[in-house]
Amino acid sequence: MSVAQEYTLIIQWSDEDQLYLAYSPELPGCITHGRTYLEAAEMGVEAMELWCDVTLSAGEPLPLPQLYDATASSIVRSSKKRRAGQDE
Repeated sequence: MSVAQEYTLIIQWSDEDQLYLAYSPELPGCITHGRTYLEAAEMGVEAMELWCDVTLSAGEPLPLPQLYDATASSIVRSSKKRRAGQDE
């Protein structure tokens, strides 16, 4: 499993762009798009994987993934931290 799969991917339609936008709120600047929902999802996962690879390659820690509790509509922060070079 890719470390990127621990992060949230949000996909929304953009009337302005006439595309689906895909972004991860935990990974600053990680945003992409697709003409279809599926294409945006695939591009989003690829962008998240690249974002994590570049961050770890630079020796930086990855941000904590956020866990969303759908029943309480609140964010719960994970207690585990990833360090550069840490195995998945």
